[in-house]
Amino acid sequence: MASSSGGEGPSLRRDLPLPGQVVHYDYREGSQSSSRDRPDRGAKKPGNEGATDSSTSSHPPRPLRLVSFNVERGYELARVVSLLKHLDPDIVALQECDWGCKRSRSADVGREIAKALKFAGAFAAEFEEVDSPARSERDAGGGVHGNAVLCRWGFAAGPGKEGAFSVPHALAYDWEHETERAFPAAAAAAGAGPGRRSLRFLFGPKRRRGGTPASREPRRGGRVALGAACRVPVEMLGLLNEETKEEELKEEEAEGEEREEGEEKEEEEASGDKRGSESGFVVVVAYSLHLECFCGAAGRALQLREVLLDAEERLPKLSRELLLEQSSEPRVSSPPRAPPRSPPPPRLFCSVLGDFNTLAHGIVRLSPLRARGFARWSSLGRTEARWLHRRVLSSRVDDEEVEREDGGSSKERCPPSLFFECPFPLDTVTFDNPSYHFAGGRLRLVRGKLDWALLLKKGKEKSYYGGLRALSATTANEDFSASDHRALVVEVVAEE
Repeated sequence: MASSSGGEGPSLRRDLPLPGQVVHYDYREGSQSSSRDRPDRGAKKPGNEGATDSSTSSHPPRPLRLVSFNVERGYELARVVSLLKHLDPDIVALQECDWGCKRSRSADVGREIAKALKFAGAFAAEFEEVDSPARSERDAGGGVHGNAVLCRWGFAAGPGKEGAFSVPHALAYDWEHETERAFPAAAAAAGAGPGRRSLRFLFGPKRRRGGTPASREPRRGGRVALGAACRVPVEMLGLLNEETKEEELKEEEAEGEEREEGEEKEEEEASGDKRGSESGFVVVVAYSLHLECFCGAAGRALQLREVLLDAEERLPKLSRELLLEQSSEPRVSSPPRAPPRSPPPPRLFCSVLGDFNTLAHGIVRLSPLRARGFARWSSLGRTEARWLHRRVLSSRVDDEEVEREDGGSSKERCPPSLFFECPFPLDTVTFDNPSYHFAGGRLRLVRGKLDWALLLKKGKEKSYYGGLRALSATTANEDFSASDHRALVVEVVAEE
C-alpha cells in the first residue's frame, strides 16, 4: 500500500485507478496483456496488439449475444463466472464491479470475469470505497467500484484512439460532499477537495454519524458510465447472409474470367479471408451504466439522457474514423467493377445496457432518498420504468404533453436524432428484494424492472449508423443466487 503524507489513515493503492479513469485488459488467446496491467494515468491507452480473433474458427456464426448484469460487487463471483460461461455471451456489460475491496475478498471482479471468459475488457472506476470502521463487514471498502464492458473480439482501438471511454454523470447525489459532512473532522484533516488523489479519514469516537448513505458507506467520486467500441464480425449481425455470399461468389467468378490465373492468386493472397480481416468487422458501441439510486426519477432520467447525448455526439465521429480506415486500406489493382446495386451495409451500431435503478414506485415512493423531485407524485399510477420510458425514450409523445401530464420540463427527453428501444416488457422484474417479502413471499413490496437493454434503431433516412433488432430477450439468474439482480440476455441482428 502506498504511503501518504500529512497524518495517518488509509490511502488508495497505487495500482488502483482514480474515479473516472479507465483501465484496459485483454485475455483473449494470443493477447499480450497480463494480470499486472496498470490503470491508464494520462498515458496512451493500450490497443489490441498481438491478440488473435476467435470470431470464425472457434465460434460458429449465430446472432450477436449481449448480456447486461449487475454482479452485486462480486459477492458470488464464482457463481457469476459459471452463469456467464453458460450464457456464452459476445459482449458483456457489468455493473457494481469491485476492485480491491475487502467485502469482495479484494478481487478485481471485472478482470477475473474477463480472464475466465478469455475476453478483452475495460473498467471505469466510479468510487473510491473509503476503508472505514463506519462500514459494516458486508460493505467493507479499501478499493474502488465501477462498471465494465467485455468483448469476445476486443475493441476498435489503435494509434491515437481509445477502445473505451468514460462518461461522467450529472451529480444526482453528491457522495463526496455528503461524506465530508458525515465526517467533518476527518475531511478537514485530509484536506479533502476536488483533484485530490485520496481522501483519508481519521475516524474517532466523536465522528458524526448521520442517517445518510455516505455516513454508512463513505466514498469519493461519482457515477460514471463506461462506453466501448466493440469489434464484431459482420456475420454475427446477419450482414453476410447466404444470398449475399452467393452473389459475391458469382461476381468474383465473372471477374476471374477476365484475369490471368496468376493475378487471381495474387489478389486472393493480398486480401485474405474477409471474415477474419478488419474489413469483416463492424463496431458496436456498448455502454455500461449504473444510475444513481439515492435520488429521484428525474435525476436518473437526466443521467440517462447524458449517455444518449454522448452517443449522439460520438457516433458520427466514429463513423468518419471507420470510413477513413476503410479508404486507407491497401487495394490490389483490378479491372473496374460495376457500381454496387445497393449501398454498403452500415459499420456502426449502438446499445445502452445497465442498471437504471428505476425503483421509485410502490412503497419506495415514500423514501426521501430514492424518490425525490416532481416525479415522486406526478408518476402516481405508473412504475418508474414506465415513467422513464414515456419521458425519455418514447418518440411518440410530444414535449408539451409530457410537461402537462408529468410535470417538470421535457429536458430529459431522448435526443431527437436517435431512437432507442428496449426489447423487454416494462413489467419485467429484474430486482426483487427479499427483505420486503411478507406473507410467505406472496406479498412483495420492493421489486421492479431496474435493468435495461436499449438498442439503437435505424434512422428513417439514410444514416451513418445501423439499427439493431432483437431476435430474443430473456433473463437469467432467476433464483438470484449469483446476484440480487437478474441478468438480461439479448440476441440481436442488424435491421434490414
